[in-house]
Amino acid sequence: MRIQHPQGLVAHRVEVCKGGLFLSCEEPFPPLFTRLSLTLRLDGEDFTCEGEVVRHVDTAHARTWGSTAGIGVQLQPTPPRLRELLSRPHAPEDAVTSP
Repeated sequence: MRIQHPQGLVAHRVEVCKGGLFLSCEEPFPPLFTRLSLTLRLDGEDFTCEGEVVRHVDTAHARTWGSTAGIGVQLQPTPPRLRELLSRPHAPEDAVTSP
């Protein structure tokens, strides 16, 4: 996965869900409603899309919930083929890789 953001953003892990992604990354996070340009590789296909930061999970909350710190990104709009792949019921979390 490639992410374009002026301050740089490195995702350590990506979780795929129907409408977007959860990027495990370190603080400081981009502000809510920040637009990100993303290039995703899923099932051998590359997808260039835009996403918006819609959630922050800081280190303290992640520790409390037993999860990882990071950001929720809603894809806007999701390209039809990508939406099809994301809607598969058993798509593995690690299906998104670096192109």
